[in-house]
Amino acid sequence: GLVVASQAEITSQCFPFQTCEVCACMHVSDGNVNVFPMQIPKPSTCGPRGINTCAFADLRDAACIEAGSQNLSMVVTPLKGGVYHVRSTAGLYQIGWDAAASTCEKLGTKLATYDQMVNDCFGQGCELCSCMWNSDGASRFPMQHASRYCGDGAGVHNCGTWAHSWYRDVACYAELDAQQPYKIKRLGGGLYHLQSRNGVYKINGAHAAAACRLFGLEHASAAEITNQCKPFSTCETCTCMHTSDGQQVYPMQRADVECGGDAGVHVCGGTVNDLRDVACIEPAARNLGLSVTNLGSGVYHVARTTGVYQIGWDAAISTCRALGTQLANKHQLDTCYSNNNGCEKCACMFVNNGQAWYPMQTSHPYCGSSAGVHYCGTAAQYWSRDVACYARPPGLGSSHLVDDEVSTEEH
Repeated sequence: GLVVASQAEITSQCFPFQTCEVCACMHVSDGNVNVFPMQIPKPSTCGPRGINTCAFADLRDAACIEAGSQNLSMVVTPLKGGVYHVRSTAGLYQIGWDAAASTCEKLGTKLATYDQMVNDCFGQGCELCSCMWNSDGASRFPMQHASRYCGDGAGVHNCGTWAHSWYRDVACYAELDAQQPYKIKRLGGGLYHLQSRNGVYKINGAHAAAACRLFGLEHASAAEITNQCKPFSTCETCTCMHTSDGQQVYPMQRADVECGGDAGVHVCGGTVNDLRDVACIEPAARNLGLSVTNLGSGVYHVARTTGVYQIGWDAAISTCRALGTQLANKHQLDTCYSNNNGCEKCACMFVNNGQAWYPMQTSHPYCGSSAGVHYCGTAAQYWSRDVACYARPPGLGSSHLVDDEVSTEEH
C-alpha cells in the first residue's frame, strides 16, 4: 500500500526525525541515484550525517512512503525530546484545529500532549516562539528565556484553545526508539550532560563530538566545565564525562562521599577510548569572557571579566541566553533579596524591563546607604551595566512553569 519515495521527501519529511537513519542504499523515485539518511556520522562504515548518495545499481533496497504523505508541503523542525514543530510551507499559522491531528498522522507521529511539551520538550531545553496545537485542543509554545513578545518569561505558555484560536502551527510527537541513542540534561552555564539511552558509560570518546552535534552542541573542554559550571547550583553530576581535551571529569556542587568527597570538578582518569558519558556546550557559550556570581534563589550576577559595567542593554538578553539562563525580572531579584542573606551585590544589574537594580543586605554609604533593592535607572539613562540572570533552582518542578493565556496578537 506504499509508493516509492523521492529524494526530496526523504530530505524534508524523514530526515528531520532522529529515527530516520539506515545504513543501506535505497532506490528513490527521481532518477538514477540511490540514497540513505544518516543521523550519526560513521565515516568508516556508512558516511557523514546527512542524505548520502550511492552509485546506482539495480539491486538495492527501496525507500517507500505512504500515499497520503506525499507532497505534504510541510516544514518539520525537531525541537527536543521527540517533539517537532510542524508548519505549512506557506508560512506560520495556516493549520486549523480540525487538521492538526491528521497533519501529525501523515508524518507518522501524534499530536504532542501537554506533559510531552513540559517534560520532554521544555525539560530538555527547547524554545520556540510559535503557538502550536496540542492534543487537548490548546495551543502552546515553550520558552527558556524571557522575551517581551513571547510570554515574557520562561515556561510553556498557553496561547488559547481551538474555540478562539483557529489557525496555528502543530506540535507533533514521535517516540524516541532505540535508533535515537542519546539523551541530554541541561547543567547550567551553557553546559549539558549527554548520556546513552542504554545507561551510563556507553560512549567512546572518539564519538563524543559527533554525539554533541546531533543536538546542535559542541564538545566541552574541562576548562569550560571548571570556569562556567561552578556558579550554577544545577551544574552537578556524579558521572564521568569525556571532554574535548581528552580528560574525563565530573562537577559536584556539594560534598558527597560517593562522588569525590568534596565540591569541585573531579578528574576520573582514563583515556578517550574508555566508555564514559559526554560533556557538551552551546556554541554561543564558548569564550564568553564573563564572571558569574551566584546570589541565591536562582539569580546570578554577570559581568565582563575585564570589569564591571561593560554590558549594554542591547546585549543583556543574549548574555544570559549564552549561559543557558534568562534575564531576571524584578520580582525574582526581590525574592533573592528576601530569601537569602547572601543576596548582596553593590553593582547595578539590568533586569528584563530595561531597568537596573542591585540588592544590599547591609547599609553602605556608597551602595544606597540602606538595606534593600536599590534602583539605578533605565537602559535609556545607563547604557552599560552588569546583568541579573535567572535559572530555575533545583527542586522547582513543573508547578513553576506557566500555562497562562497569551494574547494571540503577540504571535
